[in-house]
Amino acid sequence: MDSTHLLSDQDEVHTGPSCPAGSYADPNTVANDGATAPPADLMPVVPGYESLGPNVIPPSDFGSVQPQAPSSAPERRFDIPAISEELAQEAFTKYVTSKCCYSSKPAKEMVFTDLQSLNTYRYRLETFTESRTTEWDSEPYNGQVVDGFGAAPGPWSIPVPVPSLFKDCEKAVRVPHTSTVKGCHSCLNLGRSACRRCVNSGRTRCGPCNGMGWTQSSQRQRCSMCQGSGMIRCHSCGGVGSVTCTTCKGQGKLLCFIKLKITWKNNVHVAVIDKRSGFPVELLEQITGEKLLTDMAPMVYPVVGFPDSSVNVASESAVREHQAQFSTTCRILQQDQCKTDLISILCVMDEKDEDIDTFDPSLPEEGPSAPPPGWLDSVTGYEEHKGGDCTDQICPPPPDFVPKPENDKNASVPNVMVPTVSEDVARDALLQFVGKKWTYSSKPAKNLMFKELKPFTVYRYRLETFTESRSSAWESEPHTGQCVDGPQNGVSPPPWHVQVSYPPKFTDAVQKVRVPHSSFIKPCHHCHGNGKVRCTHCHGRGLTRCMFCHGSGHSRNRRCTTCHGRGRKRCVSCHGKGYKGCLTCNGHRNLVHFIQLTITWKNQVFEFIPDRVPEFPLKKFEKVSGEAFFVDENLLVYPIEGFPDQDICDASKTAIQNHLLKYSAVSRILQQRQTIELVPLTHVYYAYSGKDYDYFVFGRENKVHTSKYPTSCSIL
Repeated sequence: MDSTHLLSDQDEVHTGPSCPAGSYADPNTVANDGATAPPADLMPVVPGYESLGPNVIPPSDFGSVQPQAPSSAPERRFDIPAISEELAQEAFTKYVTSKCCYSSKPAKEMVFTDLQSLNTYRYRLETFTESRTTEWDSEPYNGQVVDGFGAAPGPWSIPVPVPSLFKDCEKAVRVPHTSTVKGCHSCLNLGRSACRRCVNSGRTRCGPCNGMGWTQSSQRQRCSMCQGSGMIRCHSCGGVGSVTCTTCKGQGKLLCFIKLKITWKNNVHVAVIDKRSGFPVELLEQITGEKLLTDMAPMVYPVVGFPDSSVNVASESAVREHQAQFSTTCRILQQDQCKTDLISILCVMDEKDEDIDTFDPSLPEEGPSAPPPGWLDSVTGYEEHKGGDCTDQICPPPPDFVPKPENDKNASVPNVMVPTVSEDVARDALLQFVGKKWTYSSKPAKNLMFKELKPFTVYRYRLETFTESRSSAWESEPHTGQCVDGPQNGVSPPPWHVQVSYPPKFTDAVQKVRVPHSSFIKPCHHCHGNGKVRCTHCHGRGLTRCMFCHGSGHSRNRRCTTCHGRGRKRCVSCHGKGYKGCLTCNGHRNLVHFIQLTITWKNQVFEFIPDRVPEFPLKKFEKVSGEAFFVDENLLVYPIEGFPDQDICDASKTAIQNHLLKYSAVSRILQQRQTIELVPLTHVYYAYSGKDYDYFVFGRENKVHTSKYPTSCSIL
């Protein structure tokens, strides 16, 4: 069978093998669609990618130089935490309570003779690495663009964004200029391969008769499924004998390219320093401790000068091992070493008198709540911020941002008709008004007799000026290792050159953005870079005077059961530690200071209604709407001239001048809009029971205002 016959789905079924060699399986063996990737000898040689495979690319091909460790270890200060008697007794009581066969009385009434701290330290080193491997890959060729021209960049010269630090991740990218079109190696460019189920025959053995053609029963009958032939049509290929090639998806061609696989891995080394105190070390895996040291850099230096030399040895070994192991096979992006004080193991020793205060004189008191003057650096274009001045400073717009009005230009207004109100509308409006007043009767509104309906022409002028103002102030946030966009990245743009997204016109909105290149790191001014401050409740001692015995230790000639005779209790504010975490830096010790730009969009509105009817209060017009017959919107609008009501023209001229002088000095005018509305107002005169009354119908909503109604009840 030729290739044309093989690609047809409508030809009759043939039992002999008809696919080319290599595209079908022998009937005595398992069928195979061919290799899943093109053979290496069929692919061209790309300079720089002569050896492809799972082996990582050696570090000699790095596009950038590996970071180097510092020449000397930085000086560090280690604050070793201690534990108080209150905390030890509370922990022991909690443990005893969890045991059903233990009594809590000894835990409550015991007397401490000595507390011996056996701090256990856990050292953790994390090395975040990046490795790259290359291999040939392919996809069906559907006529897409083939990037095969030009020299392929080196594996480490291809820019790939780095994900979050210290998180495992994988990513695959296509190497530029390595693509080529090849015939499919699985189907030999035919787009179809032999069916595995029927072995290219298009027919399979009938299941009900087991290929015999008749049923196995006492009465030999021809099988109704296969009509006595013993073979049925193959369900996999539809009786054709071939199926669509899964490699090229029936296209017959493949787009082959080199795939670069980037692997980011966080390599962790943990060492627990055992004090050989008899405490089971495996229990330390279930608890957390207090971090005494966190050091993150492209290359960290081993810890030196720590009081426990075992920590220094473990750090030296881990750092050297990681840097030697990973620098030869991958690229080290970042390292982070952390040392944690896990637990203080307490032992009751011989009787000794010790001061139970845990006052630490080296712990500073709380500093100022805001950076002092001169604390922060000066940023070009924002010199009005004097050091630590954190108040908003208004930034006037530059002259080219202020629009200039044209002289001798005005806006014309078309003529309008005065709306009228009929008697039926006036009566319905009064009935609705009376229905909302429980002291008014609806009988006069139904039976009144109209005498006169006098309409008035009332215009409402409104000027809207949509402005944008910008102010800047120093802000800060805890530095947790995030990227700092400082002056090393360029000069900060002026306030009015910072790009922001604008809200809809004539809508109030506020947006806050960070000024680019204005960030820098400073030690926290509140805790002086310690991450914690002295507790003001206990003055850093961790204990306060007992309120039940007033510090005497005895109450009613008996030992105080609240403080167990010590006269002092654990401080509830700092939980006996003597210090509290700094709320300004959240314990991170450093702050990222930056200039925050506040953009305020505000719609400034001016309204004016001429007072033509003294009996009607103008404030009533604020609750109703009118018909806008004139709308003028532009960057700058111009005074109205030629309008029948001269008061409207004068108000327009005055308002436009005032808005331009008032808002262009401190803000930027983005758009102006002036409208004139015709607000309906009708004075209705009517008679009821021989007396004359009146009321007003106003607004498009037909609201009613009246100072006197024929019948109303009052509760004295």
